[in-house]
Amino acid sequence: MTETNEIRSIGLTGVRCIHMTMATDCTRDMHQDGLILPRKPANPCLTSADHQNLHRELLFNQKIGKNVLGQKSELQKALEKHKRTQSQKEIEQQKNSCRTPFERMIEERAKKIETQMEKTDAKEKDEDKPEFLQVHAKLRAKMAKTD
Repeated sequence: MTETNEIRSIGLTGVRCIHMTMATDCTRDMHQDGLILPRKPANPCLTSADHQNLHRELLFNQKIGKNVLGQKSELQKALEKHKRTQSQKEIEQQKNSCRTPFERMIEERAKKIETQMEKTDAKEKDEDKPEFLQVHAKLRAKMAKTD
C-alpha cells in the first residue's frame, strides 16, 4: 500500500499541517526523535460566530460611547430625573401661557367637579359601612380631640 500525503489548512490560524490519509498512521503528530508535537488547542471563543458578533457589537458601542449595560451612577440617574421633571414643567408652562382665560376657567371648574366627585365617592363608601362602624369612628375622632 502506498500512503499519500494531504495538505490541510486549519481555519483561523493559517497554519498548514501535513496529515496522512491512512488511519494506521499514528506518527502524524510525532517529531523526528519520536516525541509528540504539542498542538495549540482550538479557542472556542474565536471559532464561535455568536461570540465574534457580540464582541464586534460591544466594540462598536464602546467606540460611539453608548453604555450597553445600562448601569448608571446615582448622580447620573438623579440628573436625568431632574432634567425630565424640568422639561415637563416647561411644557406645562408653555401650554398654560397659550391658553385663553376662558380655557383656564373651564379647567378650574373641571377640577372642582372632580374633587366634588371624589368627596361623594368617599361618602358613599362610608355609607356602605355598617352603622356600628360609623358610630365607632365618630367616637374615636372625639376621643382623639380630647386627648
